[in-house]
Amino acid sequence: MVSKLEKKWTTRFKQLKRFYEKNNHTNISARYKKNKSLGTWVVRQRVIKNTLSDEQIDALNSINFVWNPREDSWENNYAKLVEYKDRNDHTNVPVNYSEDLIFGRWVQKQRRIKNSLSQEKLNQLEQIDFIWDGNEYVWENNYIVLKTFIQTNKRMPNYKENLKLYNWMNQQKIKFNNLRLDNEKVDKLEKIGMTFKKK
Repeated sequence: MVSKLEKKWTTRFKQLKRFYEKNNHTNISARYKKNKSLGTWVVRQRVIKNTLSDEQIDALNSINFVWNPREDSWENNYAKLVEYKDRNDHTNVPVNYSEDLIFGRWVQKQRRIKNSLSQEKLNQLEQIDFIWDGNEYVWENNYIVLKTFIQTNKRMPNYKENLKLYNWMNQQKIKFNNLRLDNEKVDKLEKIGMTFKKK
């Protein structure tokens, strides 16, 4: 004889299975507005996994139940990052990435929480040459563009030919005057012909 609890579990599972068939995922939060009790049930299954029967676990696995949504989310975002690198040849996703704001914020968060990431996740990010310091990456890229321009043209760019680079050069001068440009960068820029006037 099937107990009341088992009947209730089966009813919720059927609801979740219908949700899965319609939405192709089972990651419902406890705040799921259309069916809060189903959302709560989904969250509870993760908590009580050790008390579920093998049949119940198999049933949930058959519809790709997400046992660890944070881990699943990390892996999904990592896959997006790999795709982004394939398309752009770098991993410096802007924080306000217009195609996917949540993804852009995820990338920034990995930089902030570097010291608390598992070794496995650090290794995964290192394998794709993850850019840990986005500002440093942008600086180096602008430096290379400026150096190449100077080598090709034997002079500094003016604002008419490359406004972005010209503005970047001016930003470096402002940072220098405000004592916010480190000596290594000053040396690199001076070696390619940039001059700094001390105020």
